[in-house]
Amino acid sequence: MTKSSRDELLLETTKALRAASQAALEGAPVLESWMVDRGFGVRTLVGFVHHSPNFPDGRFIRTSEVRRFVPELGFARTMNRYYRLGLSFEEWRKSQ
Repeated sequence: MTKSSRDELLLETTKALRAASQAALEGAPVLESWMVDRGFGVRTLVGFVHHSPNFPDGRFIRTSEVRRFVPELGFARTMNRYYRLGLSFEEWRKSQ
């Protein structure tokens, strides 16, 4: 395999992974009034979930351990799934 073919394969693979990640985020549950919690020795999120396949809308939940947390881009990745992040608890409190 030539360097050019490897570069093309890498580019195609990167594009496919980005598309898959975007699709996963679009279908991800939304966490509202969320906060980061370290009460169990690991970083988790707590908040009110919406559009979850596992919980009714508005249920207060604790996520599994957070693996990637990017509030500036509006998402978090836990051990089990992606979450789209709505307003944090602090943002919600300021809006009241």
